[in-house]
Amino acid sequence: MKKQAALVLCGMLAMTSVLAGCGNGNENISSMVSEAGSQVESEGRVDTPTDAVVNKQMTVAENVYTKEKINVKYPIVGKMDVPESANAVNTLIQQDMLAVMDQYLSISPSYAGTFNYELLYNDGKILSIVYRGTLTAGDAAYPINAVFTTNINLEKGERMSSGAPEKAAEIANLLISGKGYEVVGEEELQQAVITALTAMEPETLTKTIAEADFGPDKKPTAFTAYAGENKVAVYLPVEHAIGDVAIVTLTLPGTEPAEGTQSTPEETVPQETTSQVNSSQANSSTSSQAPVESEKKA
Repeated sequence: MKKQAALVLCGMLAMTSVLAGCGNGNENISSMVSEAGSQVESEGRVDTPTDAVVNKQMTVAENVYTKEKINVKYPIVGKMDVPESANAVNTLIQQDMLAVMDQYLSISPSYAGTFNYELLYNDGKILSIVYRGTLTAGDAAYPINAVFTTNINLEKGERMSSGAPEKAAEIANLLISGKGYEVVGEEELQQAVITALTAMEPETLTKTIAEADFGPDKKPTAFTAYAGENKVAVYLPVEHAIGDVAIVTLTLPGTEPAEGTQSTPEETVPQETTSQVNSSQANSSTSSQAPVESEKKA
């Protein structure tokens, strides 16, 4: 099991070198995609911001990009208040999507599967996208689960931090304590993830979270997503036996409401079963690898 998890982590570690070759965010996204593979516009789905103050008319249309046997459904932004800003936003989205596809294909050209996306947060100012996929390689005994995220300040057309990397040490201590956060998944999986998290080394977990998410010269093995004011979702590598990726949601340390008043807005919780973590979970061994440098919060 640990060997399989290690292979997943090694693949994720190499993503930054691929991303570095995707450009500086100013190139034309249409030519970038057409050179890399095929793009097919989906029918039906068009999302709009929720309670927007700016970019009220912004649309987010779903497209599908295919390379070899990997498909990624991804959003394309349009009708922004400043039309030219859409190019920078869409370029960032496509940089990450292409980096992930190229990385997995470099590991095994036989990888096949589909990534779907969720707009975890979109208020016209901030767009937070989570991609989740299951990939199978021709020579692999089991498929792997993969997650990556993109957080964008729409007003600036730039990447932004979810806020989690800057509070890595506090979040690591929270996760290891086994309380104060929620785990996504069925109850049995939740317990396994909690056991794995409480057994992690604080220094390793801190480094992993601090270096989460795409960015220049970064090698993330973990990803985070902005989920609303002071709310984040954290996606951490775990053993293949418990799903490859652990998904936890939490309030950023130092911003929690008074005890007994905490709640999680419906739109900030991924669309799966969640359960409030209990402090009495047992420990067992697991491991998590680390990457490189966190981004400033826009």
